[in-house]
Amino acid sequence: MDYPLKYWGDKAVQDFFCKTVDMKTTGYWSFSEKPVVPIDQTDFVGTNFIICYDTPTGLVPLMGYRSIEATRCEYHRLNFPPKGILELNKVDTTVLDGILSSARSQKRRVCYKSSWTKSEHCPKSKESSLFIRDLITTIAVNYMKDSGIDEWLTCGTVKNKTDQYFTFLGMSKITPNFNNFGFFDNEIVMLHMKDSQLFTKEALEIAARLNSFWENKLVIGEQFGDDLSIAA
Repeated sequence: MDYPLKYWGDKAVQDFFCKTVDMKTTGYWSFSEKPVVPIDQTDFVGTNFIICYDTPTGLVPLMGYRSIEATRCEYHRLNFPPKGILELNKVDTTVLDGILSSARSQKRRVCYKSSWTKSEHCPKSKESSLFIRDLITTIAVNYMKDSGIDEWLTCGTVKNKTDQYFTFLGMSKITPNFNNFGFFDNEIVMLHMKDSQLFTKEALEIAARLNSFWENKLVIGEQFGDDLSIAA
């Protein structure tokens, strides 16, 4: 679901956005046991990737995350999140500043992915968890390829080992571990991928094996078309 704000007049967009917000809030609260606010302005103007299961009453979100481009933040006069996170926690921004400056001068598209959330209703079995992780890997690989995004940033959480997952994908750490004040001092680290060619062999193999899921995704919004459609 890309750019919900642009399509807010569509009740289907409103309803699914609200389901996504519910999934994020209940998912975060079950993990952190603190009143974390897992949504912000970028949810309305970013791209939300949601894995769902279909029911007679509609789609039910199981897991997802959002992606926001630096240029879209500039367009809406919003702060690009990674810079604010480091400044809030008094972490050195030299490496990040260099990445953003280089991307701007070379006209490379940079996005920040965040709000990685699993629904409290998500299947708990090891097999289901691994399958959902592989779907997320498939989305990460194919989105970077199909959307024309050149580089991406994210933060991994030590407690639930997402920092290790992002390293598995091929990302590199650009900060030391630090306690994120905005996340009630949970320990995190910021990571970066400069080019889609840096995805690991294992990540690419997973994406190739599950490519049919990507090809048959349900799309709402700007990145992949202006209307609700099934990608051909």
